[in-house]
Amino acid sequence: MSRGPGSTEFASVTRLDLVMRGMGGHALAWLSGGPGASVACAFVLAGPSLLRVNVRLEYWALRRLLGEYHVTAQETFDEEGRTYDRLEVLDAAGALHTLYFDITALVRAERAAIDRTLVRLPHGASRSGTRG
Repeated sequence: MSRGPGSTEFASVTRLDLVMRGMGGHALAWLSGGPGASVACAFVLAGPSLLRVNVRLEYWALRRLLGEYHVTAQETFDEEGRTYDRLEVLDAAGALHTLYFDITALVRAERAAIDRTLVRLPHGASRSGTRG
């Protein structure tokens, strides 16, 4: 029997609320929602330290849901203003599962971090340091 998102067995355990905690016990990030069979019911990554945790939270959730697994394909895509990871995963029994994770908060945090670190060139300056 398959434990995939369409099965009764899998559906009973796929509503997840997982929290990754730091050394002091504070929440770094969390994953909630499910069952992850489509973007409409994707697992959602959120939290104040997503840049430190990033997609490791997805793999932690996979281990919790499937036990042993092997990712066969992964795709990141945008749909209706949100960003998703779609993972195709084989479980230990060889059943294929397709799961969706909403990583919008992670992508926004990464973009904000990049924006904060970009060096703004003075007006008229080139990257080589000469004015043109």
